[in-house]
Amino acid sequence: MNYTFLLRKIMLNNQLQLKKLITLFIIIGFSALASSQVYNVKDYGAIGNATALDTKAIQEAIDTAFKAGGGQVLLPPGTYKVGGVELKDNINLHISAGATLLGSELQSDYIEWDSKAESRTTIYANKFVVYANGAKNISISGQGVIHGNGDNYFQITAPQINRPFLIQLVNCKNVRIRDIQMLESANWTCHLLFCENVVVDGITLKNSTRANRDGLDIDGCNNVIVTNSIVHSQDDAIVLKSSGNKVCKNIKISNCIVTTEASAIKLGTESSGGYQNITISDCTIKDVPLLSGLSIMSVDGAILDNLQISNIQMENVATPIFLRLGNRNRPYKTGEYVPTIATVSNISFNNITAINAKYPSIMAGLHSKKISDITINNFSVSYIDPFEGPFVEPNKIPFNDMVYPSALIFGRNLPTYAFYVRNIENISMSNISISSKATQKVHPFLFDYIDNLKLKNITADTFKKDGSIAYLRNINGLTASEFHLKNGHINTFTIEKDNCSDIHIENTSKGSVINEIPALKDEQLYATVMATTIFDIDGIIKNKPIESINKFEVEGALKDEPLPYHNLKSPLKIQFKIEGEPQSTPQLCFLVKNKNSLSSEKNNYLILEYEGVEQKVNVEWNRWGWASLTLSKKIPVGSKIKFKLAQEHSDLLISKVYLRYLNLGYTD
Repeated sequence: MNYTFLLRKIMLNNQLQLKKLITLFIIIGFSALASSQVYNVKDYGAIGNATALDTKAIQEAIDTAFKAGGGQVLLPPGTYKVGGVELKDNINLHISAGATLLGSELQSDYIEWDSKAESRTTIYANKFVVYANGAKNISISGQGVIHGNGDNYFQITAPQINRPFLIQLVNCKNVRIRDIQMLESANWTCHLLFCENVVVDGITLKNSTRANRDGLDIDGCNNVIVTNSIVHSQDDAIVLKSSGNKVCKNIKISNCIVTTEASAIKLGTESSGGYQNITISDCTIKDVPLLSGLSIMSVDGAILDNLQISNIQMENVATPIFLRLGNRNRPYKTGEYVPTIATVSNISFNNITAINAKYPSIMAGLHSKKISDITINNFSVSYIDPFEGPFVEPNKIPFNDMVYPSALIFGRNLPTYAFYVRNIENISMSNISISSKATQKVHPFLFDYIDNLKLKNITADTFKKDGSIAYLRNINGLTASEFHLKNGHINTFTIEKDNCSDIHIENTSKGSVINEIPALKDEQLYATVMATTIFDIDGIIKNKPIESINKFEVEGALKDEPLPYHNLKSPLKIQFKIEGEPQSTPQLCFLVKNKNSLSSEKNNYLILEYEGVEQKVNVEWNRWGWASLTLSKKIPVGSKIKFKLAQEHSDLLISKVYLRYLNLGYTD
């Protein structure tokens, strides 16, 4: 067959067909490998008694097969202890039933590899039970086990680099991982970094210990299929990352069962390269007591576009959905900085069911930049164990733009029990059913700062005296119809009058009764102490300020501005003393707005000058919001640095400046 001609023909069709063809080529390639010569590791001196170190023997079998053009490297029944083996082109590592590839319990047994990859993960990964870099046509198969020894050893969590990954494949093409069991990794379990054309099919992955022991990490990859797999992890289970400048794109996850103590299926928080064309379907998510079933976020300046999630069943999940556009803007390597805020758009949820949820789903953009184009259709959630309060008022929910993003970002006391939606433009919700097994003290829905909200066929349990299905504030454009309120209540919406406009409500089960209340004045809840939420090893949540903050506030205000500010038509000069730890990286954070952000004629860059360096960030927003610039030049601790803030034109106002410190070596 002329495969080149066939590939060109299919490329003219849609992307799904191309994915199918890529999978076909991988299957063809591995079928050829399966029929090639077999290299039994015992023929090269492997003992397989769980005591002898078999690294050298297994590597010799791999190298011999590679020199012969490829083949199957076979592990027959037995337990083969290693300090890391490297796969090479055209190698099928086949771990037969009854065989275990066991990571050594001794750090000194491990080979250290430097992938030279442009990724943050190189900071905390150089030891692996199985490793490959730049290999083509490789596979790991069989009914056997790869065991990381992480349940009995490697319990000291820091420094993380001392704990081996179970598998890392870097810059590999045409990869297949099938039927294998991956157990008890000492660090991340299976890390696919910058790989292309990957199929993961029928694996079972289980970790019983937390502390950075993710399940499957798909990082800056292109064309990946994950299917028919079971992932049970104490840390994040199936994670899409972009820890370098490569986009994680064309990813399909389907027919998986996922359980975790953290987030089940997650995009982010490593989001330097961005995400495009992601499909997640036909998965079951169970027993997620702390965080979220679906976590979706971009917080480091990159795009997140075209995410389709469908046919998901959840049970005993704390928060069903967490969607976040954030402004951490952490660079993926030293000497770099992030000059833009991320864009999050084109996300659809279809046929989602959650039983026994605890906390509301959260969808939140930034005060300065909205998430856009969200569709939710056929969404059903039942709730248990309501939060008893006290509840924060709708106008007092903090922005938390730059803190670590998770379902805990706004605390547990949100004034809604099913959905908190803020700073979104173009969101459509239809065929939504919300129920609760216990009396809830708040509204099912809260919408704030929404442009173009469409609601249709919404059913919900309401328990408050006003009976409203949703609380609305700062809404510009609402089309709503077909509401069904339970428990005998008649009010459809509670609306803050004077800050909502273009409201159209019709066809409710008991009429279109609206409870209008006075508008609440927004409190300007810009973070003054930028703390992050971190988890200790036993899962207890603790809020700890991990960045040292210097605060600088300017004087002067106008009647139309709620904050004091300085007009950058004249440069602003400030001085800070660098006081962070030697391994930390300073980041300057500016509370800034652009009076004319819609003007296409002006180049509205905030310019930071210091020590002969110039850095820029484009301020595209006309509401107060954070811009952050990580210093690209290394500054010695104890130095006093003079900074100048200026702009190319005169439309930027600046109200606050903070200096904080990022730990670029900390893993997400």
